[in-house]
Amino acid sequence: MQSERTHPTQAPRALGRSGITTVVATALTLLVLAATHAGAQASLSGIQTLPSADDFATTVERLEQAIADEGLTLLTMIDHAANAQNAGLELPPTTVFLFGNPEAGTPLMQAAPTFALDLPQRMLVWEDANGDVFVTWRDPTVLAEEHDLSPDHAPLPNIAALLEALARTAAAAP
Repeated sequence: MQSERTHPTQAPRALGRSGITTVVATALTLLVLAATHAGAQASLSGIQTLPSADDFATTVERLEQAIADEGLTLLTMIDHAANAQNAGLELPPTTVFLFGNPEAGTPLMQAAPTFALDLPQRMLVWEDANGDVFVTWRDPTVLAEEHDLSPDHAPLPNIAALLEALARTAAAAP
């Protein structure tokens, strides 16, 4: 028996109810797989996030003070929400802190000059649509791998611990 073949220029046949169900089920499966893949990528990128126990302004103040208390240099704070507003756009409160310590960062750049793309350190305080506030940073040991350094390359473990401590202080997390 010969199978029926259609020419590419022929109009496709209409899908019946079972055909539509199959297409919808396939589309949903692909969406779930894409979401799972995106979630896996986020975890692979070393992004760490802690919920804050307080409002945005208090969290920002605590992080700024924690950076100063550690003797780190706060280079700038970028208020993305204010920048968005200046462009006529809306964005929930979103501030990035750029800070560092040349004694810690310079050896990393000496070992891998491309590490300069990820220095100084960054920490993000942001508020979601529900008013919940978070502190987010990238794990420097994951960054190290991206720059062909070992995750235990000195002083990466100490920097990772410091970033987590800063985030916990800012978020008032135990």
